Amino acid sequence: MGQTFGIPEKIVIQAVAEGDKALESFHSELMNAGEELLESLNENEFAVVIAGRPYHSDELINHNISDYFTRLGIAVLPLDALPEIHNTDLSSVRAELTVNYHVRMFSAAQEASRNPKLEFVQIVSFGCGHDAVISDEIKQTYDGKLRQKSVNS
Repeated sequence: MGQTFGIPEKIVIQAVAEGDKALESFHSELMNAGEELLESLNENEFAVVIAGRPYHSDELINHNISDYFTRLGIAVLPLDALPEIHNTDLSSVRAELTVNYHVRMFSAAQEASRNPKLEFVQIVSFGCGHDAVISDEIKQTYDGKLRQKSVNS
């Protein structure tokens, strides 16, 4: 930054620290809002977790999918609003856990499968490569939830 733009190192370090602080504050507020929303749901209500690749947050790509749910009175959460997403035990996941995106998807799917007030919607643009593996692993997580529901019913 100093050579290219003439910005002193001290200012760059300070800016990065402030950016990290703002990002941490945003994530904390997002999780608090997710927790509040889950606590506000009554016994007969549920929320939908919408998960996908970062570009799926673009309304031109996701076709405003959240509006389909909210018009029906169903609350929608991004996966990063799940309060326990960073504390999920992923030891049962069969897929590789070296990519942060995959870890977030598997964590969100498991958290949604454990919470009777949550359903999981995965947006996928391509059904091949990594997305196929992710979708298969998420489906297995939910098949377990469905089996558990039917056994407990």
